[in-house]
Amino acid sequence: VALADKLYVTKLDLFPEEREPLFEELGKLNPRATIWTREDEKDPLELLSAGMVRPSGTLDVAYWLAPVAEAHQHSLLTPHSHEHSHVRSFVVEVDGPIDFQEFAAWASFFTQFNGERLLRMKALVSEVGRPGYLAVDAIRSFVHPPTSVPAAAHAPRKSFFVFILNHFSDEEEEVTRNALLGFRREESSASSSSAAV
Repeated sequence: VALADKLYVTKLDLFPEEREPLFEELGKLNPRATIWTREDEKDPLELLSAGMVRPSGTLDVAYWLAPVAEAHQHSLLTPHSHEHSHVRSFVVEVDGPIDFQEFAAWASFFTQFNGERLLRMKALVSEVGRPGYLAVDAIRSFVHPPTSVPAAAHAPRKSFFVFILNHFSDEEEEVTRNALLGFRREESSASSSSAAV
């Protein structure tokens, strides 16, 4: 529930008195999720378009990557959810393009090693020598194939990473940050020109 983009609730007619408490609890666990019921007249494609791809086929990167960590900090680390206080979320921003092959190898190891603890990893990667971005999404030890995302003209050459993990220490977070920052590469003028085309 805490990691979903959308929640579809059924069988509310069986326990009508629990409707409001249920919706309140769902809102605490995941304040960013859209909650639907059978009473809502929605296009089924809208329900199936969770994540980055919208029903029109366009990419909604802002919604997909936007403050996920902040939302989960409020929903999982506040007193009303103290039983979830072992969940840690953080964002890493790399100012510049990175070596995607090195990152991919690291991500494969990271997800396999932390599979039981990794609730979600999202990344919008600016790859050295390549225009646009690559979007990466991982849950547990499963990493979705990267999705190419076009970049707007003069978009900053930055990469963004969002992590939500169970029982992840300060030291482990620091090691993760340093590893990602280590993938940053300077771009030659030639590759910068071709990336801008």
